[in-house]
Amino acid sequence: MSVPILNASGCLDALVAPDVARSLDAFVTKTVTPLPREGNPPPRIAEADGWMLNSIGLQNSGIDQFCGDVVHRLRDLEVPLWVSVGGFSASDYRVCCERVDELEAVQVIELNLSCPNVDEAPETIAELVQASRAAT
Repeated sequence: MSVPILNASGCLDALVAPDVARSLDAFVTKTVTPLPREGNPPPRIAEADGWMLNSIGLQNSGIDQFCGDVVHRLRDLEVPLWVSVGGFSASDYRVCCERVDELEAVQVIELNLSCPNVDEAPETIAELVQASRAAT
């Protein structure tokens, strides 16, 4: 891939729109965290002409559900799979990276270090990256 075309994490549900996902050079998953999260309470999205603002809050089914079910269905897309992981501590990132690194279907692990609408992790970005690298 010289200049890959891919989706932003969380902006495309490949299981709902598989043809769109297959048209990409790689598919990036919605961010997965160690435990399931309901996300932020509504309202979560504000829209007007030419702009949209969201505050989803990392809603996801958790790493166990992702590794046990979701990744196997995404594998059938037959496009490179990039998995976005997140958490609230270095330990959370390490746990997710360890689990995702075991999955043969995954080519890339993306660290979601920029979700502004959840509580911040006490560690620095450098510490989160270090924990993630140690796990892979």
